[in-house]
Amino acid sequence: MSATVDDLRHAIDWYVEAVPAGSLFPLQPPPSPAEVEATILEAGSAISPLQLPPEVVWLWRTWDPTRFTDLPYPRLTSPDFALHCWRQDALESGHPKILFPVAYESHGFLLVELGEAYEQPAPIWYYAYADEAFVLKYPSLASLFRACAEAVEIAGARPPSDDNDRYAVYAPLFDGPTFDAIVERHFTASAHGTRERRVAIDPMLEWPDHWQRAQGLDSAALKPEGATHTVRAFAEAAATSPLTGRLVGVFRSQGGGSLAPGGAMASFGTFTDPTGTIPVLLPHSVLDVGGRDGTMEVEIEIEATTPIPPIPELDTRDIQNAALSGEIANAQALGAQLGHALHNAATQMPLIRRMIPLH
Repeated sequence: MSATVDDLRHAIDWYVEAVPAGSLFPLQPPPSPAEVEATILEAGSAISPLQLPPEVVWLWRTWDPTRFTDLPYPRLTSPDFALHCWRQDALESGHPKILFPVAYESHGFLLVELGEAYEQPAPIWYYAYADEAFVLKYPSLASLFRACAEAVEIAGARPPSDDNDRYAVYAPLFDGPTFDAIVERHFTASAHGTRERRVAIDPMLEWPDHWQRAQGLDSAALKPEGATHTVRAFAEAAATSPLTGRLVGVFRSQGGGSLAPGGAMASFGTFTDPTGTIPVLLPHSVLDVGGRDGTMEVEIEIEATTPIPPIPELDTRDIQNAALSGEIANAQALGAQLGHALHNAATQMPLIRRMIPLH
């Protein structure tokens, strides 16, 4: 058993002693060990050459994480849902591939930082949808359990006789200055005590170097290769056969949704150079190294598999007028029509595969 696994095992032992499970949600092993093993293999393949931390693998094999209900927000999630969230956020939305979810609740995540090898416990980051930064929350998964046990013992708290009162007893202990001071003490004693505690989501170029490498960002990814077509020449060539090329111009986003092939998230917008403007799709999985604000000249690598459609009309005034007039059903119908038209147009829009700011 590795030192990181042993550390987590001891921390959970202390936690279980300090916070005995209630009768409604007793702690238990995973309900389907075979499914857990399949998820571990699937996750290992998906994140390679990164690896799951040994303590996370041990936790999934030993416990049903969702049964640890008396923990700070957000609570631990199941292995299969963790992998689903990683694919959705890291692969489709462009979030750091090096951060893997271990907890999710009400739009908030705890994410373990992956590595190719582990000499120290993996640190735990926090992120919620619409946040502007990832925040280093705990120096390890073990420190989460250990801090909870310590906070309960300091307060002298005892489990309530009624399981419905557990939140009222434990939630205040796992939030506030006392709990924060315990966690900070754990940081000081850890290998992560001097690390930067906040990493802005944008721009990617300011992420830690090892995050950028895990994302596939290197000097080659930032090197322009030169335009092969103008916008007009590309559109004319795409009218007769599938085509891949490079264009130089300005991208302007007009919205987004599950518009890319397979329902993946993408922004739709326009790409303009002195010869013309075409509609384009920018999948969220494309490395975001800048140039998406509509003001900067960029080089894009673009692929068209069909003739390029006209720029879709996105006038929402009829929808707004219907809603303001109280015609909610009509507004919903008009909105559905607009969404259907946009999805149809998106199937013909050329896909941006790479975008590099030139200045």
